Amino acid sequence: MNPFLSIRALRSGYVGGAVLHGVDLDVDEGGIVAVLGRNGVGKTTLISTIAGFLRPYEGSVTLDGQEIAGARIDTIARAGVGLVPQGRRVFTPLTVAEHLAIATRRPTAGPWTRERVLTLLPRLGERLGHRGDQLSGGEQQMLAIARALLGNPRLLLLDEPSDGLAPVIVAQVGEVIREVSTEGMAVVLVEQNLQLALSVARDVAVMSKGRIVHRADCADFQSRPEDRRRLLGVE
Repeated sequence: MNPFLSIRALRSGYVGGAVLHGVDLDVDEGGIVAVLGRNGVGKTTLISTIAGFLRPYEGSVTLDGQEIAGARIDTIARAGVGLVPQGRRVFTPLTVAEHLAIATRRPTAGPWTRERVLTLLPRLGERLGHRGDQLSGGEQQMLAIARALLGNPRLLLLDEPSDGLAPVIVAQVGEVIREVSTEGMAVVLVEQNLQLALSVARDVAVMSKGRIVHRADCADFQSRPEDRRRLLGVE
């Protein structure tokens, strides 16, 4: 059986040089892969390339058999890719309700409706009239997740979703990731918070210098502190 997301020999980067140097990565339907690594190794570049913000120099990205490498951002989104970007990137003048309305302006068939998102993230329901700049960091993160889910993606990309959040909000983010995975959504999670990553992921992919240098299932990685120390510099 072919993986739902298949990345092969992916090279990508910015003006001035490549950052990814032949990345291979597979994610099964309903699978959660945590992409780990020190700062500057190419994790965000990988997310940006899958989502279409960067055009790859070489390589393949297929989603359920459909080639999406180098496609337009809107084409990739319609193929079923949702993004929760690093830094949330909410529109500060818009209210929560307006963010959700924009996300559902062109409804996509699937289980994630406005009502269901507000049931999963009830704090947003209490803040519908508040602008983006009136929300806490945790509320902004929940809004970014809600916005992505309303597109009913089949693949959810999360780039550092715990950054700057209180532990109680980080735990809520973990609960959301687990729930969407149980319904078959594939998840690629880029995360510096090792506790969050290992609590939700089924597999781990460690990046170094623009390449995947280590793959393991989560239980195996948790049982090997020497690998974590060697690859990440943590116990």
